[in-house]
Amino acid sequence: MNREEKIMADWFFGLVGYFNHYSFFTKKLWRKVKGFKDHDEAEIKCVFMHYWFHNKFGCFTFPCGSSWFAECDEETFDKYIEKYKPIFDAFIEWCREQR
Repeated sequence: MNREEKIMADWFFGLVGYFNHYSFFTKKLWRKVKGFKDHDEAEIKCVFMHYWFHNKFGCFTFPCGSSWFAECDEETFDKYIEKYKPIFDAFIEWCREQR
C-alpha cells in the first residue's frame, strides 16, 4: 500500500469510529436540530463524509441521483453543504461539550 492509499484507508476506517461511537450519530442527535427531525440517517452521514472528504483531500463531491458520490464544482458543493450548516453547527457544539 502506498502512502496515499494509507492516508485514504485511515480516513475511511476512521469514519467507522465516528459513526458507530460518537453519540451525536448513534443517538441521532441531529434530529434535535430544527428542520432535521425526519432526515434520513444515511443522508446525514453522507453530508459529513463529503464535508470531511473535502477538508482532508480538497475534492468537491456530493450525492447525485441514485449515487452517493459524484464530483462537482465548488459552487455546487457549497450549496449542498450550506443546507446542512445547522447540523454542522450542532456537531461542533456537541464536540465542545465533550471536553
